Amino acid sequence: MEALSRMLSAVVNHGLMASFSVGDPQRGPISVSHLLFVDDTLIFCDAEQDHLRALKALLRCFEATSGLRVNFDKSKLVPVGTFSTTQQLVSTLGCKVTSLLMTYLGLSLGAASQALSIWGTIIGKIVKIDSVEEIVFVERRPASMAVRIEKLYRDFLWSGMRDEFKFHLVSWDQVYRPILSGGLEIKNLRTFNQALLGK
Repeated sequence: MEALSRMLSAVVNHGLMASFSVGDPQRGPISVSHLLFVDDTLIFCDAEQDHLRALKALLRCFEATSGLRVNFDKSKLVPVGTFSTTQQLVSTLGCKVTSLLMTYLGLSLGAASQALSIWGTIIGKIVKIDSVEEIVFVERRPASMAVRIEKLYRDFLWSGMRDEFKFHLVSWDQVYRPILSGGLEIKNLRTFNQALLGK
């Protein structure tokens, strides 16, 4: 997949396809044209016939050089916005078309970041405290989600992975405190999220 990544970057660098920029312009934005996930690839480009022709040619070249096959029947074009040329773009690429809202890798794409359904899915995947801190602090989320995640924290701390009830032996405010002050230095989710949003 490293070869495909380099090929996509070269096509973008030669202006045959467009990428999009994310990040702070003052710090130097990051240009994103594709993302690779194990055996999935997301490719971002403008809804232009020439760009999709270039992409199709690149994928055919990749097939010829790598011996791998791109399954266009399983591939999907996901337009962001409304385009009168969607069917032409689909026929150029030879794939199916779908739209946002959709689920990818178990997460909803295209939903508002405040939608409870998104965070409910994420909470359902949380199994240990470390994973909570890694995935939760992306965007502003409903306050009720912080309450549910903190309940998972507490239940895990006192019961581990078992479902049996255990009394909470110390107040949660004590658990938030630094280790030197007798706490466990577990982050307060609401405070931490507000701090990240203020950056």
